[in-house]
Amino acid sequence: MAGGWPSLPFLRPFGRLSPPAEIPPPEIVFRPDTLSEPLYTLQLGSTHGDEVTLELDADSLIFGSGMRGFASLECEADLDTCNAVVSNRLIVGETATIFDNGIACWQGEVVSLPRPAPDDPVQQIICAGRWDRARRNESYGKWFVSDSTYDRWKELPVRILGQPSLLGTRLEAIAVDTDRQILVTIPNGTVYKVGQGVALGFWLFDGQDPSASISRVTCDVSVDPGATQWIFELYAVADLYGGPQAALTYLGSYSVAAFNDKIDQDISAHDARALILYATAAANATAAQDYYIQLRNLVIYAGTQAARRIDEAIVEILDTDTGIADSSQSEAIGSALTHLVIDPDDSVAGAVEKIEALHSLPVLAGIWDAGELEVKEQPTAPPDRTRYYEVSVSQEGVVWDVQPDEEADVDVAKVVYSPAPENECLDPHPSGASLPASWTATAGCSSYNEGDGYVFRLFNSAADASPTMEYRPPDGSGHGIPVEAGVTYLARCRALVNGFDGGQAQVFVRWLTSDGSYCSPLSYHFIASLTADADWAWYTVCAAAPPDAAYAVLTARWYLGTTGYSQALRVRDVEFEEFVDSDTQLVEYVPAPPSSPTSRIVTMQAGYRTQVGAIAAGQQYIAHYSGQASGTVQIPDYVKDVDGRLWPLSHIRAWDWVICTDYHDPDARGPFMVTGVEIRDGVAMLAIGGVDTYAYDPPEKAQARRGRFRGGKFVWKKVRRKVRGRWRWVKRKVWRKARYL
Repeated sequence: MAGGWPSLPFLRPFGRLSPPAEIPPPEIVFRPDTLSEPLYTLQLGSTHGDEVTLELDADSLIFGSGMRGFASLECEADLDTCNAVVSNRLIVGETATIFDNGIACWQGEVVSLPRPAPDDPVQQIICAGRWDRARRNESYGKWFVSDSTYDRWKELPVRILGQPSLLGTRLEAIAVDTDRQILVTIPNGTVYKVGQGVALGFWLFDGQDPSASISRVTCDVSVDPGATQWIFELYAVADLYGGPQAALTYLGSYSVAAFNDKIDQDISAHDARALILYATAAANATAAQDYYIQLRNLVIYAGTQAARRIDEAIVEILDTDTGIADSSQSEAIGSALTHLVIDPDDSVAGAVEKIEALHSLPVLAGIWDAGELEVKEQPTAPPDRTRYYEVSVSQEGVVWDVQPDEEADVDVAKVVYSPAPENECLDPHPSGASLPASWTATAGCSSYNEGDGYVFRLFNSAADASPTMEYRPPDGSGHGIPVEAGVTYLARCRALVNGFDGGQAQVFVRWLTSDGSYCSPLSYHFIASLTADADWAWYTVCAAAPPDAAYAVLTARWYLGTTGYSQALRVRDVEFEEFVDSDTQLVEYVPAPPSSPTSRIVTMQAGYRTQVGAIAAGQQYIAHYSGQASGTVQIPDYVKDVDGRLWPLSHIRAWDWVICTDYHDPDARGPFMVTGVEIRDGVAMLAIGGVDTYAYDPPEKAQARRGRFRGGKFVWKKVRRKVRGRWRWVKRKVWRKARYL
């Protein structure tokens, strides 16, 4: 079998769901004088009663594991023995566990029991691992969270809406923009009458999943209704066409004053699956200016109040939602995802694969002992010595056919990405009762509990006049945020003024030179300058850094504050970032632009990323695929770990690591992670490489690496045949069909 690929059995789509028998961890360490011959038994149950154990013919047993956990199993048992239990144990859907000399080594469920021929004395049993359930479920969808819903909003025919009754006809002059925002504008000079307007709606999965409901909505809202001229309303509804509509009281009805602030509300009690935004004329008039409502940074949550990391989402799907896994353990992978939506037309396995592809490195997710789901990043080296094996080509029967994967190795990664803003203010608000160390503050400055989080509070009083705060990372002694002269930056925050008596409440950007002195002639740009009481609102400024600027210092202060009275400025959600056009595509070459026409270059579509994130993605790609290898390893009789202990073949599985210390090619010795195992006839066939995909592979390369295709071949297989009147095991040459590995 040198140079070939192991024929790992497929997981076949049969059977019913059922819990497993618990697999105890192995407790025996084998030595050469205690290593026993394989003795396999099949335990069935106890889904439909007590466990039943069948002795198996080792020559007919084929089982293994893959990147998703335990894979397929095929075996044969004596038909007379099977007949005694077939009525209540040996049935499709029953749990199955394979033991080798009393130690559990494989777990799954029965998926097929081919009917034996009339004169066949054996019953063939076909089983599959837990992951087969994830493949069979082909109607799964889940909405976690999305900040990219604008293209899902659609205009609704006014005639089908029952509420509010004020909206009667569509005003054709209204302009609707859903490009990265929801903006409804009544242009200056528009003539309108009472009851004219427009309605926009959003429906989770377009109503395809009746079990999904919206649990939380956050967005920035800017409204100018033209004083009593227009009414803007947002409703949560059961559906878009005639269902009950419950007003979202936190947004309410805007019909009098302009409003510019952030909304963040739990609406899980509404059991709503849709949102409707109304814009309705409340008078017969002509617009004296542009009237509008704008929703930005809109994030919609379903069934959760917080975004999920990759590992949390996979665990929620396989363990919490579907029960395919009985338990789970995982490590934190990446940060919380602001867009994670699985449309309800995929399998559970497909949903997991889509989530894994959002990470910049390969993710391992598989179901192993006792139905436990494990989720973690694929390591690049053995994490420890517990499942790390050593192979020697001097051992009789060992074949090490592993070669470096030169096709995967590249010299330069060309990363194509759309620029994403990155907040340079790492402490946009206090996280507790104390001020962050990165902010310097004079007397009168503190952290204030607003009820929905902590904010910066600058309290001007007779004792503390004109308090001031400055953002100077990392510990308050730095020059500020490094900037590039001439580059345009966006600065924004939310601010509130209470008890105003005099002076100015200011939030601004101060520009400094490389030696820390003020830039000249322009040294600052105001974000907000307030001279009256004001409710919470967003304030924004876009400004180019002066020619001599090297640093930006975010500053909040009371300027010329009176000493006779108390007044407060509160600030939160401070942002400072380079202004970028997300429609532009940029390119980064990692580690550097190609220096030769023969350099091997791969183009990666990294999506919406910062420059630092794009460079990191390129570095991860090169690090992951440099030194990759693929091939097969054949090991007979037993395996030996790197500490010299011997184990039966049934102990090795996918995700384990192997190394060949005496192979002639040093680049092909390893260690390598095992991606597949098949055990038959006292031989373990291991697959190295060839199955893992990478999140940023070009489509044609990802398709090629998803599996190695083999058309088929003749192989020798042991079968039961009647020879001279007696049933015997004989070898017969059979054609094995093509498979993906």
